[in-house]
Amino acid sequence: MRRWILATGVVTVVVGAAAAGVVVGSDSDADEAAADTPAPTDLSVAPVTRRNLVRNEELNGTVGYGTATPLAISLTGTLTALPEPGQVIDGGAVIAEVDGQPVIALVGNIPMWRDLGPGIDDGDDVLQLETVLASLGYAQQFDVTVDTDWTDATTRAVKAFQEAHGQKDDGTITRGEIVFIERPVRVESVDGVPGQATTEAGIKVTDPDQVVRVNLKLADATLIAPGDNVTVELPDGSTVTGTVGSIGAAVTDANGSTTLPVDVVVAEPIDLPNGTPVDVLVGIVAAENVLTVPVAAVLALAEGGYAVEVRDGATTRLAGVDLGSFANGFVEITGDIAEGAEVVIP
Repeated sequence: MRRWILATGVVTVVVGAAAAGVVVGSDSDADEAAADTPAPTDLSVAPVTRRNLVRNEELNGTVGYGTATPLAISLTGTLTALPEPGQVIDGGAVIAEVDGQPVIALVGNIPMWRDLGPGIDDGDDVLQLETVLASLGYAQQFDVTVDTDWTDATTRAVKAFQEAHGQKDDGTITRGEIVFIERPVRVESVDGVPGQATTEAGIKVTDPDQVVRVNLKLADATLIAPGDNVTVELPDGSTVTGTVGSIGAAVTDANGSTTLPVDVVVAEPIDLPNGTPVDVLVGIVAAENVLTVPVAAVLALAEGGYAVEVRDGATTRLAGVDLGSFANGFVEITGDIAEGAEVVIP
């Protein structure tokens, strides 16, 4: 007889006179334990497999686009048009209009800090502008040598660029007519309205790529690193893959709690409002290259210890095992059992 008792989440087997596979007490019991039990034909079984056991550490995240930063318009005048939240601004795009004239975004690392035009001193800002003109085809068209020197050819190329982009084609770029951005950006919010001064624009931008922000506790700082693959679980239970992008400097809030801002870049857009809570699952290797069975296959023996019921042809036997790490419904085992053996799932 075999009685199955569910206790503390593990199936317990009490071995009686007709049971087999373990020694319970007397010598006669030991003799009976040597016999195999005929296997029913409808057993549910699973193989003993070798694998890495990976458990998921669950972190709290929110859907968003990263930290918003100001996008300043330094041109003096009145706002006559502003961008819309959600708009992506790339090189050559119109950011806003001031006094009816477009303010153009170009990609570059050096912000405009002076007017650019004939007679100015050599500088890296000239080189940056001529590099952009070359990428747009104007340098080749007007024989501009891409360097730090402003020449007549540069003036002609700038005039052509201004005409093509609806600006006054005077060959001089007034500070603020062009805004250099390091990369494409997404408009997060706009405070100003047309009719206000440019200083009231209040444009804030983020990276264009959607991310999941995790405010990581310092105690968990070793869990993830840039480039790690993670899984983002949405409120409906579906998942998308993600990659750990940037990990920012530590931030301490008003309550004295210190966290690290972590942005996870998702592989596909998440159709949820910004700020929606999600779970970020980080895979942690609990054990490498170990023999495992489903947790449901493990039996807690009445006299102590653990076993699994192994199918051996037309019979089954109990094999004692020691347990190691647990992860995702599997457990590490050691004992007299080989990879590929089939264990019974009660």
